[in-house]
Amino acid sequence: MIMKAKTIGAVGLLGFLSTAGAFGQQKTLLPVDHPELYASYFFFMEEFGKSLDARGATISPANKTKLMQSAARYLKVDATEVDKLTVTCQTVTARLRQIGVEDAQYREGESKNHRAPEKKIIQKFEAERQAAIQDGIKQMKQVLSAKGWSGLQAHINGEHRAGVEVVDHHP
Repeated sequence: MIMKAKTIGAVGLLGFLSTAGAFGQQKTLLPVDHPELYASYFFFMEEFGKSLDARGATISPANKTKLMQSAARYLKVDATEVDKLTVTCQTVTARLRQIGVEDAQYREGESKNHRAPEKKIIQKFEAERQAAIQDGIKQMKQVLSAKGWSGLQAHINGEHRAGVEVVDHHP
């Protein structure tokens, strides 16, 4: 069994938690610092960065500064690090998407030819994906100050982790 993480929005999270509580289900959290937690965060931050850019384009420079400061407080980094973090996450998500497309194309080709995908090739794609996640973590550590990395890591393992739903994925 492979565990995949899916980030759900605040409204989705509230709905999930209230539904889970109503039916007596317990939400499973990924372990602290799990690679899938970081993969989920990269995609979250990519979308969050787009949202900040869109909102920032419609407000005054003073309000944009306040917006970035608010985002930085939420992420537990310095306001000057938000853009660096966004760019880093965009780079990582582009690589993860590329690997995903290559994997899907391989599987589709094998399916069309009525063959089962070769385990070694599937493992190679997963190894590339895990390497991209680890490289992304390394890049975030490099672009953030020590205080910024410490704060962001707390955010990822706290607030972000609480909003990640674990789903089973059987290849």
